[in-house]
Amino acid sequence: MEFFSLMHRFAIIPLSLSLHFIQAHAEKRLEFFESRIRPVLVENCYECHNSINKASSGLALDYKGGLLKGGERGSVLSFENPQESLLLRAMMHDISNLKMPKGGPKLSPDVIQDFERWIS
Repeated sequence: MEFFSLMHRFAIIPLSLSLHFIQAHAEKRLEFFESRIRPVLVENCYECHNSINKASSGLALDYKGGLLKGGERGSVLSFENPQESLLLRAMMHDISNLKMPKGGPKLSPDVIQDFERWIS
């Protein structure tokens, strides 16, 4: 009986460490989003693509569900292949009739790289 109790204690250690690393990774991703991604979305996207005024595309970028759902053109994020994400391609001006931010300059390579990192 004492042997099994000891085994259970040793089994808890790796599990606890794994949970700690998962939580730390999630916190880093959230911090990255809040410091590098959300400010760009607020400055360049939220005016037209928010949950109240989705412009003509039906896309809301001001909450997680809107980002995951996408708009009339479908999903804007491709987690398997970030380079193919509609959001990223629009920011890179890769699609002739879909250049975002609309009427504005192409976002800097550093910002685009941050979005690619965030999507992946």
